[in-house]
Amino acid sequence: MINTDIQFTIRGRKVKAIYRNAEIPEYKGNPLIEALPPILDSDETTEELSHYPVFNENMRKAPNHIRYHLIQNSLRFFSPLDIHLDLERRFSCLLRVGYTDRDPSKADTWNKIEKGISTLQNKSRSQYGSVDDYKSTAAIGFSIIGISGIGKSQTVERILKLYPQIIYHNRYKGRNLTQAQLVWLKLDCPFDGSIKGLCYNFFLSVDNLLGTTYFKKYAETARSADEMLPHMARVAANHFIGVLVIDEIQRLSKAKSGGAENMLDFFVQLVNTIGVPIVLVGTYKALPILSGALSQMRRGAGQGDLVWDRMKFDEQWQLFVEDLWEFQYLQKLCDLKKNPDLSKVLYEESQGITDLTIKLFMFAQELAISSGQEKLTASVIRSAAKAKFNLLQPALKALKNKDKKALATFEDIYPTYLRLSLTNDSTVPQVIGEIINEPEIKIVLNGQSGKENNTSEKSSHKNEPKSENQLAVEEFFKEKTAKSNKARANTSKANSSSKGVLLDIYESIEIPDSKSIYEALKVKGFIGSSDEFISGNIVDKAVTK
Repeated sequence: MINTDIQFTIRGRKVKAIYRNAEIPEYKGNPLIEALPPILDSDETTEELSHYPVFNENMRKAPNHIRYHLIQNSLRFFSPLDIHLDLERRFSCLLRVGYTDRDPSKADTWNKIEKGISTLQNKSRSQYGSVDDYKSTAAIGFSIIGISGIGKSQTVERILKLYPQIIYHNRYKGRNLTQAQLVWLKLDCPFDGSIKGLCYNFFLSVDNLLGTTYFKKYAETARSADEMLPHMARVAANHFIGVLVIDEIQRLSKAKSGGAENMLDFFVQLVNTIGVPIVLVGTYKALPILSGALSQMRRGAGQGDLVWDRMKFDEQWQLFVEDLWEFQYLQKLCDLKKNPDLSKVLYEESQGITDLTIKLFMFAQELAISSGQEKLTASVIRSAAKAKFNLLQPALKALKNKDKKALATFEDIYPTYLRLSLTNDSTVPQVIGEIINEPEIKIVLNGQSGKENNTSEKSSHKNEPKSENQLAVEEFFKEKTAKSNKARANTSKANSSSKGVLLDIYESIEIPDSKSIYEALKVKGFIGSSDEFISGNIVDKAVTK
């Protein structure tokens, strides 16, 4: 039984094409680009993205039951910060660059499309091979990975809505051009975590938007995602999708998708054969998914991947709170400039997580009204946080105290994959927020040559002192060794002389004076990809050496 419950998230505008002269030579003469809105500068982007709910100061005197409703308007508050402007620039470039090789007015565009689809039809999933088998296109993409509640999905949706979703073309420069251009499509990964479910969502969403019957034509009779991929390519090509955004990527299951490598290949093929830029959005749980073959797609992106952490207590935070502070419906107005400590209290209780900050501002007003205080104070904010964020307190406390051991239990907040993969390297994803104070991040990717990593580590760390995170890794090994020894002693007294597998590994290698334990283990191949390390598979691999 096919599940046709569509997880369709947002719907944009439908317009008739109005062409504008492109400012950039490479964009001229392409109807898909010339039909897009003008490129925005920073001031225009700020104005377009911002949303400040309608506020009537006189309503502060309204009855309590009315004001309880009015303070809910805070949930629609959106104040653009530097990170939002950066993302808008990325999407602006991504859309237009992705269209440069896809001009429907040129015959060779359609020839390339047919060739790409034919390539997919002649290859089964197990025969996909490497990304290098496919001809390079201008298609680009990037990933947005970050802490839950920071506003990733909301920001992406607001940026997408700057563009019409469907543009209907009729004539271009005196020639007929009958084309429905699907500028953007945003899908959520299905809850069952399967690629097949994602394919279903794709066809259902396109049908929902365009009134087509692709799901009935291509999905109902398909036995697997392999069969649907060429058809997805054809649909995306026929309607010139500008960007495909896949949200909640952490839902994808490696097992249900046929294994990590096949799952990653799936996304790479979409980029390389359809020529459509793909943006993947998810929480930190998606980090082990976004490795391996997908990294080859990302390395050629040019837009740079984004690891988006909570806000820091800095000028950006202050601007955000000052804008939010205006929407008070309390009878006694609290001036933030005269009470600057309240900004710090709000940060401490929400830990710079945007969604929690806005909700706490709302909950604090509710408490101030119900208690009769009618004013925001430090005690009111803390009391509201304690009452409303009761289940979140362990995570918030771990963030506040920077307790890495406690944080390791909250994968959506501070994943082990980052904690154990921190090294000093210049080629890293961009990091926004509190975590930027840590050493730079390098995700150890599946499938990369161990020799390449070893050479790089040897040359770049030869004379450098051990970082806090390298020391943490060494401490991790010692703790694991102690636990291993204790377990062995309890289960087999006859074999009590055993030192434990990890200690056997540790004592079997030579550690030069200039190297740390961490570096020596990595050179010998005992430290591999992050997900492999966390799962414990590396121990099994080491034993077979």
